[in-house]
Amino acid sequence: AALRALSGEWLTQLDSSADWMNEMTAKTISDGATGQGRDVLVLGALTQPPSINGLAQAAEQGECAIRLKRAVRDPAARPDPERLKRADMVLSTAALGEDTDRAALYGLRALFAWLGGDTGTARELASDSAAIDASDESHLSAALIVFAVTHDLTPAWKETCHA
Repeated sequence: AALRALSGEWLTQLDSSADWMNEMTAKTISDGATGQGRDVLVLGALTQPPSINGLAQAAEQGECAIRLKRAVRDPAARPDPERLKRADMVLSTAALGEDTDRAALYGLRALFAWLGGDTGTARELASDSAAIDASDESHLSAALIVFAVTHDLTPAWKETCHA
């Protein structure tokens, strides 16, 4: 039920053009930025899920690892840059809410920036995430992005793009 609620809020925000959200939505998205909820947020940003239930079910079945691996390794699997930008804006807005996990939200923003090919922004956001709370193991996204940027690793689509 919690993954379905998160899926509903996330897809509503991704498909909206609003640049605001209420505190309850910000908290729901923030609470979902770690664990299996993180899979919902990543899947929703990388794909256009068929439905709220479909997104929740895909997260429950481990689809996130498959989609993320494809986005990283397959040159033809470039994520939609506009969807990644919208996901970043939604997470940025959620981070403004009271009692939100800003470190986890910034870590996901770093991941989305990196997947979009913006390593400079990815590095800044990952650093900001660590500065907020480097002690929590659940903030894996930031650590992975710091590693990728430090070692000049980029998504496969960027390595083959010459434009």
